Amino acid sequence: MKANFCSRSKNLLEREICYFIKMLPNKKRYVRKLQSEIINASDPTQLPNRNRGQKNSIVEKKALLLAEVERDIKCIEDAFEKIPEEYRQIIYDNFMEGKSFKLFEANEKTLYKYRKAVILQVALNKGYDMDFIEFLKNEI
Repeated sequence: MKANFCSRSKNLLEREICYFIKMLPNKKRYVRKLQSEIINASDPTQLPNRNRGQKNSIVEKKALLLAEVERDIKCIEDAFEKIPEEYRQIIYDNFMEGKSFKLFEANEKTLYKYRKAVILQVALNKGYDMDFIEFLKNEI
């Protein structure tokens, strides 16, 4: 049975970050979709024109959205880069699939520590409130 650790969290912001991390595969699919749409909708002979609301303004909006989603992806991937490599896949599986840490041979306390470290790093990367960040630091 899968354990959903994000739903057990007592802190609403922490659950929000867990959900944000869990959406990583969807964000990557969305980036590919946006890239494809931008390529298909672009007309290289026209310059962007914000005043007429033409096709290029749609492309511009999609390009801005693409940049935002790519920043979110980088924010999450950077957080995973901060933890030791041997724990990354375990922590990733815990976020994405809800796999219990008891299924792995690594020390459970260590895994929870690195899971919190990922949440903390995402909070730092996203610019969350410093009180919340201090709360997370105290829990690690």
